[in-house]
Amino acid sequence: MQTTATKIPAPKGWPLLGVAPEMLRNPLPLISRLTRDYGDVVYMPGVDTYLISEPELVKTILLDAEEYFTKSPKVMKKLSPAIGAGLSTLSGDPWKRQRRMANPAFSRASIATFEGIMQKAIAEAIVEWEARAGETIDVTGEMKRLTLRIVLLCLFSTDVSSRADEIIENLDVLQRYSVHLLWSMMPLPEFIPTRKNREYQKARGTLDSIIYGIIAERRKSGNHDRKDLLAMYMSAVDEETGEGMSDEQLRHELMNLFLAGHDTTANGLAFTFYLLSKHPEALKRVDEERDAVLGNGRMVTNEDLPQLNYARWSFEEALRIYPPTFAMSRTSVRELKHNDYVIPAGSNIFVCQWALHRNPRLWPNPDHFEPERFSPERSEGRHRFAYLPFGAGPRICIGAHLARTEAQMIIAMLLQRFRLNSEPGYEPRLVARLFVTAEPGISMRLSRR
Repeated sequence: MQTTATKIPAPKGWPLLGVAPEMLRNPLPLISRLTRDYGDVVYMPGVDTYLISEPELVKTILLDAEEYFTKSPKVMKKLSPAIGAGLSTLSGDPWKRQRRMANPAFSRASIATFEGIMQKAIAEAIVEWEARAGETIDVTGEMKRLTLRIVLLCLFSTDVSSRADEIIENLDVLQRYSVHLLWSMMPLPEFIPTRKNREYQKARGTLDSIIYGIIAERRKSGNHDRKDLLAMYMSAVDEETGEGMSDEQLRHELMNLFLAGHDTTANGLAFTFYLLSKHPEALKRVDEERDAVLGNGRMVTNEDLPQLNYARWSFEEALRIYPPTFAMSRTSVRELKHNDYVIPAGSNIFVCQWALHRNPRLWPNPDHFEPERFSPERSEGRHRFAYLPFGAGPRICIGAHLARTEAQMIIAMLLQRFRLNSEPGYEPRLVARLFVTAEPGISMRLSRR
């Protein structure tokens, strides 16, 4: 609970409940209002959390003194139904061990070897879209299916395209359940057969059957010469005990990568296509640059990516306006002092990308789509903790380079063949679960270029 000595501004909110009802309903409008009215450090009553969006303070929390700001066990327990006890939720030595094992699969050299997988998956999506020209499609759903297939093939050498919709639907159920646990004042225990609990148990059972099926198939066939992430995990041995990862540990890591490995990129891509459709001059620059690089319409290669700057800037700008995660949770181990503020030890903290990325002091005209913000000239001098789509510090998202690589390839190759247009006046309905998304997706008219 905040003390009066902190001098940190706070809204009143509802009696006893504070701002908890608004957080449960949709935190994005609430965060925008709080940071506009109270500044870059705000206490949120009812959820007993400090909202932080001041870059230098964020740097202290995520980098300079990161050992004093840990993942909250209480918060991570509430998130674990959606993402398991893997890289996203672990702390301390278990996290360091898992990160060391995963790093080789996400190196630039490893991701470069995924070129053929990405090209093939995108080419197959193009064939499917050719047959649907003239239709209105859910671009968010289309991108989820495409990025899920890519991540499963790259990291697990597994193709479950026939079950993609089933996986995505059940991952969404787990996300909603975790958000319910996170912001509800008194969520009912899982064993009580409420509708939410039954939906969660069914979704978890379906995903577990898929994941344990992947693990069982690999154990049966052996790793052989596979160099994917699953092979690395299954061959890893604990230096102290000499034991490998259990099926349950493997399940948690695969759940992490199922969700984080496709959902954030898919939403970023959907928002990119939406924003480009609203800004024809930006779309024209993407087209002109790509056509100059690819000539007669050939596939994108790794060597082309450094020349497709405007496609990359457009994706980065979409992630600024619609950051994949709206906030990162930490718990302070010691008292934190910043200017006139004091945040007590043991406090819950939200490092808030939603507010950072839309702060007019950091980003002039922040609501406007300007991919040029990410050119070298305009990026110079910008505080490096003003833009955190994939986090920062030691816990920066391990898949950031993979996400950016596949996004550039997808944007270039799909816009090479198609146009995506939204209806005049259409705006997606934003919601924040574990990730920022549009509900029920972003609807756009598909046509051939």
